[in-house]
Amino acid sequence: MVRGMTGAGLKLRPEARLVQGRWFNRGLREVVVSESLSRRFRDMRWGRHAAYVAECLESGGVFNAGGTAFDSEIWADYEDIAQDWDRPIYSSILLRTPDAVSTKAIRNRIADDRRIHLQAVPQKEYYASQTTSSIGIKVLGTFIATPDGDRFCFAAMNMMYEPSCRVP
Repeated sequence: MVRGMTGAGLKLRPEARLVQGRWFNRGLREVVVSESLSRRFRDMRWGRHAAYVAECLESGGVFNAGGTAFDSEIWADYEDIAQDWDRPIYSSILLRTPDAVSTKAIRNRIADDRRIHLQAVPQKEYYASQTTSSIGIKVLGTFIATPDGDRFCFAAMNMMYEPSCRVP
């Protein structure tokens, strides 16, 4: 997932720390890649050009988000991403409030405003809903893979089986 954000977005994610390089800078067409993606994909290592992310963005740094959902993301400056993908709107906004009373006031204000179609969802609930939406795909994959796996095992055993006595 590629996430376009501003400098304030980095402050709202204190669990993320820079491991290598530097954070992205506005207008330099840079990304920071999570450490897990950097290990998994050679082209996402620090200093490499990630042409498949957008037209041509360079990996300016590598970050570690402490095992959170952000560990599977690529972060870049919002303006660069919005321009490359012709998407000048935000799909989500992360807010931090000082206390529970402020949180409730913001949630009520968003719910009461009929001009906008937004939902105020706590971050943990949002990510929990993202994981539950993939349950159907996992069940389908298991349903298809289990019989195929059994057949492949029998085919492999059959090919490896060689009788001990041969008849001429």
